[in-house]
Amino acid sequence: DYYYDNLNEYHSPPMNLGSLLVEFFELYGMDFNYLTTAISVRNDGFYFPKGHHTRKEHFFTNPSRAFTLGIENPIDITMDVGKSSFR
Repeated sequence: DYYYDNLNEYHSPPMNLGSLLVEFFELYGMDFNYLTTAISVRNDGFYFPKGHHTRKEHFFTNPSRAFTLGIENPIDITMDVGKSSFR
């Protein structure tokens, strides 16, 4: 039934904080590809490829540490604020 199937989509019960935390750890601990993907918080947030031609020089500065978290500075998009996430 179309109505019943779409009813759950719009009226799903709220998730509890424990579930959200577990999903966060699953995404950034197991599923997220740190080698190829960086994070931006501009425009409601999005992922972008670290090797993109407009961002490669800022997010692939040290090939031996390509696995580090890449986070774009929302004020200056040429800065990787996540580069210090690993010593």
